[in-house]
This record gives sequence, C-alpha cells and structure tokens, in this order.
Amino acid sequence: MSKKDKLFYSIVGIFLIAIIVIGSYKFILNKNSANPPQIERADEIVITTLNGMKTSLANLINDDGETYCLILEIYNCSSCIYKGLSEMENLEKSGKDCFCLVVHDWPSEVSGWSKHYDFQNFVSVKKSVFYKHCHSPYLPVLIKFQKGKLKSYRFISK
Repeated sequence: MSKKDKLFYSIVGIFLIAIIVIGSYKFILNKNSANPPQIERADEIVITTLNGMKTSLANLINDDGETYCLILEIYNCSSCIYKGLSEMENLEKSGKDCFCLVVHDWPSEVSGWSKHYDFQNFVSVKKSVFYKHCHSPYLPVLIKFQKGKLKSYRFISK
C-alpha cells in the first residue's frame, strides 16, 4: 500500500468516525430532551379547593389574561417545592393570577400540608384524574397559561 492510499484511508476513517460521533450525540440529545407538559381537556379535570368545593381546572385558567399554575406532588423534593412556592408568592405579589395544583388523592392531607406555607391558593386533584388528562415528564412544573392556552413552562429543580 502506498503512502497516498494510507493517507486516503486515514482521512476516510476519521471522517466516518466524526459522522458516527456527531450522529450519536444528536440522537442522545434528542432522546433525553424533556417533552413539554400537556394538559388535555381541562374542563374534565375535577379539582377540589381547600374548603372542599369541586370545580373544573378550566374554571381556574383565565381566558383573557395570564394564569400561572404550579403542579406538584407533596412527595416531590422539598427544596423544589419551596422554590416553586416562593416563585408563586412573588407572582401573586406582583398581581398575577396563580394557583398551585397538588396531585394527591386526599384533599384533607393537602389542606393540612399546605398550612406550612405562606402561599395559600392550593387546589388538589386525584392522581388517577391527573394522569388520565395530563402528561408531564417531571414534577414540579410551573406553567404559564395565556388566554387559556399553555404558553410556556419550566421544570423546578434544585
């Protein structure tokens, strides 16, 4: 084999390795990127307020302006919950419409649990109802609704 052939095969080999590395890197990034949360048929999601009244999630989402919703389970990371609720307090102080949707089967437990926080606009939904109509790869998540539609979201982490 001549020097030209060795050089040619070396360049082709490096080029193929680069294609494999770049292709697998893009595949891994796309595979691990989180899907956005989805809420289907908000009018069918029955929620319970802290005083025991039942209503639909659609009734809490403002059709005219912005509504912020923090969705969490009471067993999520404590610091993540605290961080999300602190953000909700700040939004509420700035005049934004916001509430916290707690995914839990027992509204009475949510009521007792919520007394530990300054933010008090909590509602609860049963897990089976939530996971039937909503899909989120990670909780807690802060969702911004604008004119009744999901506008943006951010997963809360440490």
